[in-house]
Amino acid sequence: DHCWREALNLAIRLGHKAISDVLLASVKFDFRQIHEALLVAVDTNQPAVVRRLLAWLEWEKGRKVDTRSFSLAFFDSSVDGPRFAPGVTSLTLACQKDLYEIAQLLMDQGHSIARPHPVSCACLECSNTCCCDLLQFSLSRINTCHGIASCAHLSLASEDAMLAAFQLSCELRRLAHKEPEFK
Repeated sequence: DHCWREALNLAIRLGHKAISDVLLASVKFDFRQIHEALLVAVDTNQPAVVRRLLAWLEWEKGRKVDTRSFSLAFFDSSVDGPRFAPGVTSLTLACQKDLYEIAQLLMDQGHSIARPHPVSCACLECSNTCCCDLLQFSLSRINTCHGIASCAHLSLASEDAMLAAFQLSCELRRLAHKEPEFK
């Protein structure tokens, strides 16, 4: 496309470091495009590319850009086509795939997986999302729970992974009764 998004993703997916470096150096990308590139790098298990993208984000951070918005953002299924599920972030994907090194890199940069709001939450974000597409809202919640329940996230984000796993198991069991999509 005219924003070079496919070129960057293709270069990352095919492992062409030089091309992705040239694109990052010469083309102005927005957050959505870099988020998509991070997802592609995580999906293809390329820690070096993730490091380069995070370094690029650090450089942008010096220019007053909020890089923590990645971990809190809600991205729809249009990111890289239907390849990635609704609401998935780079950290969620890394945790779902149990990519410890990449998950640690992202956590060191301040990324986190925010727990989904309760099913009965009436906040503006939940109300808007739930009213628009209930299935996508549920899929986003499920993907978030998959990331939180992964071995990578439990071992890296909690002091006592076993206790956290048991607590999460009880919470997910309750959610399965409230939301049929969790079964």
